[in-house]
Amino acid sequence: MNQNEEIKFRGQVVTETDAMNAVYTYLATQLDGWVRIEFPDHTSIIDDLVRDLRDDCCRNDPDGMKYALNGLTGEFAHILTGCMINGCDDEGNHRFMRSLINLVWDSRNQTAEWLKGQGIVPGQSAN
Repeated sequence: MNQNEEIKFRGQVVTETDAMNAVYTYLATQLDGWVRIEFPDHTSIIDDLVRDLRDDCCRNDPDGMKYALNGLTGEFAHILTGCMINGCDDEGNHRFMRSLINLVWDSRNQTAEWLKGQGIVPGQSAN
């Protein structure tokens, strides 16, 4: 993706599946944009996350989608806690993991703002 290219969400956000699809699209857009620029040493992880977030097979069950995001952030939180306890000094990786946790943490609100910027009102049918 061209770093200056803005990804648009195509569709409406009426059901919980729609909402989680919008969150996944927003997260993939952010990972492919500012996260990729800010963390060039983490390209492989970013590529994997973007691929998974854009995979249609991962986008059909809102509960499963939430569970996957919870697992991702839980794994990073577990690693960060272990690093803190053991005195790890890999600040670059710590900053990357904290940024991802924060991105997911605020994704519901940020996705709503992102959608409003595109003229999409969550909960309102396009029909």
